[in-house]
Amino acid sequence: MPTPVIPHTKLQYCNWDEFDPAFADTFRNEAVHLHISTVNWPEFPLKPDVHARLAHNGSGIYCLFDVEEPHLRVAALSDNGPVWEDSCVELFVATPDGKHYCNIEVNAAATALAARRESREKFKHFSAAEMAEIKRCSTVPHMQHDEKPANGNIKWSLLLYIPFELIGFMGCPDSIRINLYKCGDKTETPHFLSWNPIATPAPDFHRPEFFKEISLDKSYA
Repeated sequence: MPTPVIPHTKLQYCNWDEFDPAFADTFRNEAVHLHISTVNWPEFPLKPDVHARLAHNGSGIYCLFDVEEPHLRVAALSDNGPVWEDSCVELFVATPDGKHYCNIEVNAAATALAARRESREKFKHFSAAEMAEIKRCSTVPHMQHDEKPANGNIKWSLLLYIPFELIGFMGCPDSIRINLYKCGDKTETPHFLSWNPIATPAPDFHRPEFFKEISLDKSYA
């Protein structure tokens, strides 16, 4: 399978206070599609339908997640709280020095956690000012949720924007090393999906050795 390329987009999202379905429809047609569908640990077989679409504007990266799952859980409403326990999507990006990475985790109601890390144990959370630079909006209202339809699944979408400078890049890089995830540690059925496979005996997203390099289109420059 050829290595995907993150395309350049001239689209600009203006009102981050609400989710714009028209923008999302246009963005889906421009962005590269990555299916977050790898079940790495058979003891957690639930496989929600999760799609990520990425594009960059030269200054940062947009990521649109489309999720369909049987249980919508949102408990964390303050940034840098335990969002991974909720219905959660995540983008991990290696920093330019090759020794660190940033984890950006966002629950369905757009509450985020972000940190710079050497490992799971060694990290520093983003400051409040840095968190404000991570733009996000969702189709799910920013309130607590515990929804389990009797029949069918719940669908939700979330748009995320991260400036390259926050990750440590001075300008637009030629490529980045990433992985993307969907989890829900305290949903009715815990699950741990990844885009690029992870070869560990137990669920562990904090493994940059399993990130995958992906190029960025710079033909516009």
